[in-house]
Amino acid sequence: MSRLRNMARAGLVILAVVFFSVPWPAPAMEHPPLLIGIYPTPPFVMMDAQKPQGFSIDLWKIMADDLNLRYRFVSSSTIAGVLADVSENRVDAALGALSITSLREQRVDFTHPYFHTGLGIMVAGKRTWSFSVFMRSFFSKQKLLLLGGLGVFIFAVGHIIWFVERRYATKQPLFDKHYLPGVLEGMYWAIVTASTVGYGDKVARSWAGRLLGVILIITSLPFFAYLTAKLASDITLHEIRTGITGPRDLFDRRIGVREGSTAQEYVASTGAVMLSFARLDTAYHRLQQGNLDAVVHDRPILLYYAANQGRGRVTVLQTTFSQQDYGIALPENSPLDEQFNREILRLKEDGRLQGLHDKWFGKGTAR
Repeated sequence: MSRLRNMARAGLVILAVVFFSVPWPAPAMEHPPLLIGIYPTPPFVMMDAQKPQGFSIDLWKIMADDLNLRYRFVSSSTIAGVLADVSENRVDAALGALSITSLREQRVDFTHPYFHTGLGIMVAGKRTWSFSVFMRSFFSKQKLLLLGGLGVFIFAVGHIIWFVERRYATKQPLFDKHYLPGVLEGMYWAIVTASTVGYGDKVARSWAGRLLGVILIITSLPFFAYLTAKLASDITLHEIRTGITGPRDLFDRRIGVREGSTAQEYVASTGAVMLSFARLDTAYHRLQQGNLDAVVHDRPILLYYAANQGRGRVTVLQTTFSQQDYGIALPENSPLDEQFNREILRLKEDGRLQGLHDKWFGKGTAR
């Protein structure tokens, strides 16, 4: 009996040694979902009731299914914000209308391009009269300073002519001897004389007053000529179309761009009067209100707006310039880089990437 117990003990010892010495596989650890940065840019990324959709969203869903990846979207409101999230490792990747540039490559890595495009120009479909816009353009800082200088000049001349002419002895003096009505009459005379209207109801009788009138006409004629020409120019420019037909026409025009975009970099080099906006919607609105002459941005994005919300109100020119490609942004030395590159190449080869393009932009359109 004791022998059987000893054999049982020996067997248990052997089993224990085998159990603890064999390298059993560790239980699989579930990786946390990838954080994917996005920012609203129709039709590539659109936030609909907090559920993203669009060309880039569809592309990512196919990639994630093929690669068996779990993920969660992290939204940012600006291009600069989503790129900062990537470069500071707050997200594992970012996608949308992210153009691959040498400047951005200094901060983040990009996959192979999945969309080829370029910049475009959007102009207002119709130029409508806006009194408020016209008044803002006419009463600029320079013009207000000129008008202020003219007011001071007229005020001074009104005092001088009143002081000279009030002592002129006539039965019916042309300028009231009392200060306030007399100075107001003097300012009236100065305005009528300077503008060469010359009603004749108020004339200088003294030689000093006549000399003052001559000096007033000579000095004020150039100013009134400039003011008249500027007023006519402002009215004409406000009524006609911008005349923008391509990138060469951007010089000295009011051009709206999105902050942090490649369009901002391009327009800054053209000599245009550039206005930057955090949201493209704001630039679109300003264009239609007549505050901008054009909006420059990625052409497919402009085309999408023109065909939907801006239908009949804006026009996108045929010219595509400053060619560029979109890619998925990754932190530097990301282990996902090669995996994503192979998947993008696979989608190009099997036609699924072209299918997405046809879905969002129509068949036969350039890519």
